[in-house]
Amino acid sequence: KLINRWPSSSDIVWDANLLAGDGSSVVPVVAEQEPVSVDGMVRGPYLQNASEDAITIRWRTNHPTRGRVDYWQSEGDERFFMEEPVPTTEHSVRLRGLQTGETYQYRIAGKDAQHQFRTLPSAHVAVPTRVWIIGDSGTGNQNARDVYNAYRAFAAGRQTDVWLMLGDNAYGHGTDQQFQNAVFNIYTPLLHNTCLWPAVGNHETYWANKDNNPQTNNQADPYLAIFDMPADGEAGGVPSGSELYYSFDYGRTHFICLDSQVSDRSHDGAMYRWLKTDLEQAGEDQYDWIIAYWHHPPYTHGTHNSDKEQQHFDMRENFLPLLEDHGVDLTFGGHSHTYERSILMRGHYGTSDTYDPAQHALDAGNGRPDEDGSYHQLAHQGSGTIHTVAGSSGKYGAFRAPHLPFMIENLSALASVVVDIDGRRLRVTTLGSQGETLDSYTLLKD
Repeated sequence: KLINRWPSSSDIVWDANLLAGDGSSVVPVVAEQEPVSVDGMVRGPYLQNASEDAITIRWRTNHPTRGRVDYWQSEGDERFFMEEPVPTTEHSVRLRGLQTGETYQYRIAGKDAQHQFRTLPSAHVAVPTRVWIIGDSGTGNQNARDVYNAYRAFAAGRQTDVWLMLGDNAYGHGTDQQFQNAVFNIYTPLLHNTCLWPAVGNHETYWANKDNNPQTNNQADPYLAIFDMPADGEAGGVPSGSELYYSFDYGRTHFICLDSQVSDRSHDGAMYRWLKTDLEQAGEDQYDWIIAYWHHPPYTHGTHNSDKEQQHFDMRENFLPLLEDHGVDLTFGGHSHTYERSILMRGHYGTSDTYDPAQHALDAGNGRPDEDGSYHQLAHQGSGTIHTVAGSSGKYGAFRAPHLPFMIENLSALASVVVDIDGRRLRVTTLGSQGETLDSYTLLKD
């Protein structure tokens, strides 16, 4: 059979064993024949682990089939396909040799539905970026649908570039079926067209599959089976060696996902050592923005209390100083089923009664251009961080402690967060489940 070895290649080679052997033998081919029918899709397709020149497309069928993905550049005429070597019900096809920052059309062979994906833009090159963030969204009910539909109306067809989940993505025990109900039955068509970058929460770990997984101690196994994270640094940043914490780039924004539940949270742990190395390579010459996210936020007085729970202590006392010292601009967490958003602040690592505005508040305003004025940062490092609790994308609850003195907003309401980045200007909009704006602010870098 005559094939192109990669879509970007002009060489023509003969490969008599194209569909034999294991997954490593699968290569993209110029599509010339009609696809083999694929019936019984029960999950997906969904996009994972995007990079500048590759992306993974996953789906599930209710009986074993040999999956195939047809794909082509939106502006191109030549079509390609990748076909799995053996029948399976859990399909995962890695498309390689793609063009950086390009939009592709694709479809699963045997299905009429056509979708699209976009590879990551060139690292360290500024591009307008929209980020959608949801936390504790895993209820799989009308609350989650309302939050999603409010965002879809707000987006009005604008492409979502980066999609973050903050943990507790599937209640109540993180089983495979609960992920089906809470993720795959809710977030279409976004799953078809936008890569999802999740964090692990405590509810992902309540399912114990006793398979002696050394990475998780038998926690979070369905979560790790469902999602593919860039543990090898495929999407930028330093390889973490773990799918529970990782980093990736989108233009001149560096995203860091940490694990506040399963991994060692000490200064001597592998996650801390990796984060230090990753941050040391995230200099201002390469990035305008650094955004970090994990499940247990450093500060909350919502349905959980960061003055009383160990995961919050560890992330605030051990990780926050390192993040702030290396210029992290925003942090996002969930766990509390509330919306809380801080001022621009720095250096507060104790309980709430140790907060001193004279020492810790860099700008105590609300960050709104038409009210207190936008937040400004003068330098990449040491110029303050804004912290957000966004754990009410599936349910909300009452505050169990007095509002923290440095929080601008404290809301018990269904919500999601939209971050729009344009060069050295960043705007954050928090949406309610009926499409109302609950909070907004702008952060500028000189």
